[in-house]
Amino acid sequence: MMCPDSFDALSSRSEKDSLIFAFKGARYWIYKEGSTGSPISHWTGSSPISNGFPNIPTNIDAAFSYIDPETRIRYICLVKWPQVYYFNIVDSTISRIRDFPDAFDMPRDQQITAAHRWDKNTLYFFVPFGFYVYDIPSQKLSPSFFQPMTSFRGMPARVTATAASRAFSSGNFYLFSDMDVYEIRTRDRQVLRNSPFSVASHWQKGLDNCQ
Repeated sequence: MMCPDSFDALSSRSEKDSLIFAFKGARYWIYKEGSTGSPISHWTGSSPISNGFPNIPTNIDAAFSYIDPETRIRYICLVKWPQVYYFNIVDSTISRIRDFPDAFDMPRDQQITAAHRWDKNTLYFFVPFGFYVYDIPSQKLSPSFFQPMTSFRGMPARVTATAASRAFSSGNFYLFSDMDVYEIRTRDRQVLRNSPFSVASHWQKGLDNCQ
């Protein structure tokens, strides 16, 4: 199996997780944070999505961690437009499937291309040329209007996946635009100078058959 040079979606289990799940087509990988006395940060070999996420469709559009504000149940939400699958982290089952625009207050004509858990109360939903911000406690967009991608200085107009984890670096997160990865400083949405870099050149360790 060839090493992927881009991903459909990435998600951790929380905004402070040390694991990242990366999805591509019908397979997924896990990025693990290295620590004292253990291997350095690396990818595990790939597995079919059906092994780790049973009954989730392939070629998903987005994924993000989510805690239901009413039940406090923790999920990884996986989006295959227009549906969102609530995958229960504890028992590894789909708790429910909902229409994404209804569930997350999104305009129906704005199909998301990526999602990002900004902090414990905030989600970013990326669409072509911009994004929406969702407030988890109120279960509403806040603000309610579309925001242009120019808010992220130096980023292209289309985001295809996002990642954030202690496995990378504190205070920063990553936006993917196809094969390019941009490191973003969270406090001011600034693209850092080392960006972009490629998945293939920087994230190979542990991926199957990378050259």
